[in-house]
Amino acid sequence: MEEKYNKRLLENFQRIEVENMENKTFDRSNEKDSKQLKNIMDMLGGQYRKKPVVIRAFRNEARPINIQTLEGIMTANIGDWVIEGVNGEFYPCKPDVFEKTYEEVQEAKRKASLPPKPKDDGLSEANP
Repeated sequence: MEEKYNKRLLENFQRIEVENMENKTFDRSNEKDSKQLKNIMDMLGGQYRKKPVVIRAFRNEARPINIQTLEGIMTANIGDWVIEGVNGEFYPCKPDVFEKTYEEVQEAKRKASLPPKPKDDGLSEANP
């Protein structure tokens, strides 16, 4: 009986929390907002692992670049990474987030550093 009551209580609490989220902007620097989101995550969230998808990226070493992203115009500052997403979209990524999220694919680096293969024009020494 108590288990059933606790389950109903939790379901009602979840409904109230989610209803209070409608049209709310959460500020991660606001302790109350962070706590509310963490509570909702604890109740409704699961754990997910990022799929091992290989992306293309470069480190912006020149000057700030404005990029039209799916969320609007964002700026990749010097030192930021510019990433091409899985759907061909581009977006900037701060260096600390990039380092925590991605690792270099060694095979791609090796292939990129190899000189292009010469075309077989039939005049090589192997074909006298």
